[in-house]
Amino acid sequence: MSTMSCIGIDPGKDGYLCGTRPKNAGLEIRFWQPRILTVGGKSVYDVHGTAQEILEFLEDCDGSSEILIEKQQAFPKQGGVSNFTTGYGFGMYLGIVSTLSLCADSGRPVSLSVVRPTDWMKVELQGMKKDKNDRKAASIIRAKQLYPGVDLKRTPRCTTDHDGKAESLLIAHHLRHWMWKEPKPEFVEFV
Repeated sequence: MSTMSCIGIDPGKDGYLCGTRPKNAGLEIRFWQPRILTVGGKSVYDVHGTAQEILEFLEDCDGSSEILIEKQQAFPKQGGVSNFTTGYGFGMYLGIVSTLSLCADSGRPVSLSVVRPTDWMKVELQGMKKDKNDRKAASIIRAKQLYPGVDLKRTPRCTTDHDGKAESLLIAHHLRHWMWKEPKPEFVEFV
């Protein structure tokens, strides 16, 4: 198994980050959401807090790390505010990761790749329905098939699984197993 750690990012205020790193003969998986602050009654990204959480994960990793972020784009039927928010979150992650890669000591480089949603979904959701609503359910099903013990609920009190968690895990899985060609680990530990 590689000593590389990876983070899969499903951007957006409702998205998640999923970090995976080797641990003993298995794989450790950690989820977290971008930090959100309320300013003047509106939810805004806490860029510093989100960067700090990514940095803390990377500092505990041995070897190099790679981050795969899902590409975001504007769509004609979305409103202007929605398009701006989507682009802002995507740009925030690009800025955070680019800055962290510049600041990383030479012993632990951090690299960034961007993947189109259709590219990772074509591989990870192969044979499953892919329209918007079914895609979210399919992501949850596939994540549970690949990692049966994973908890995809947003909080312990939630009763339904969260598609943002599932998609961030599948993006990290896509990086680790398809781009790196790494075999499935012997066991998985969820943090």
